[in-house]
Amino acid sequence: MMRKIFIACVAASMAALFACQSSKTVKATLSDLKGEWNILSVDGVDVTVPEGQEAPFIGFDTTEGQLFGNASCNYIMGSFDMNSEPGVIDFSGMASTRRMCPDMALEQKILEAFGRVKSYSLTADGDIQLSDADGKAVMLLEKRDPQVSARDLNGVWNVKTLADTPVESPEGKPYQFTFNLSDMTFFVTTDCNNLNGQFKSEANELEFFSVAATMMACENMAFEDNIKAVINDVTTYKITSDTLLTLYNKENIPVVTMVKESSL
Repeated sequence: MMRKIFIACVAASMAALFACQSSKTVKATLSDLKGEWNILSVDGVDVTVPEGQEAPFIGFDTTEGQLFGNASCNYIMGSFDMNSEPGVIDFSGMASTRRMCPDMALEQKILEAFGRVKSYSLTADGDIQLSDADGKAVMLLEKRDPQVSARDLNGVWNVKTLADTPVESPEGKPYQFTFNLSDMTFFVTTDCNNLNGQFKSEANELEFFSVAATMMACENMAFEDNIKAVINDVTTYKITSDTLLTLYNKENIPVVTMVKESSL
């Protein structure tokens, strides 16, 4: 009987020792953060994504010191100090869009947790652990394959083709399409009335809504009329080589192509 108890105690001790060893992290550097990461857990509790909402993730652009992602409802964005000591990070520069979703509990928990993060480290599995000022784990991040996101839309784009036909204004200037991620709005220049409205995007899906325009009557309104009709049918998009944007309708037919002019 005593032998069985001894063996059980040894086994329990070994299991505990293994658990402690496997939970240890090592110092990480800025290059370890590069890329996109799924948020697996917050304060030791596994993330459960609300139905119909996006799996939360965060991305680090270690070239520009920018961060981006989604907290399950709203897009997150901001900057971080690339000159901080290795393993040190602060998310006080983080902001988010302001949509309302049916379930905001997970998002609120994630945003509150980011506010407590002061450091990062690598786990034995190659994941990233974000910790608070006392070294206590706050979040666990798992590397994910890069995906198209609304962040990639952000900026000014020159329209090259509309319904497979090259377009250019009579003055020789490009028509421009601007996406502003900070408030999820868009703006389109035409020969007469400029268009504006809102957009929403998840993965490669794209939808324009609340489209409005001024009401001037002009001689040349062909592009304006055509772009109005086209954007109402847009359902998806694709970005090639970071500079070519193609919008597709529900039949997966390309209806607009654009080339990146600048970022916002």
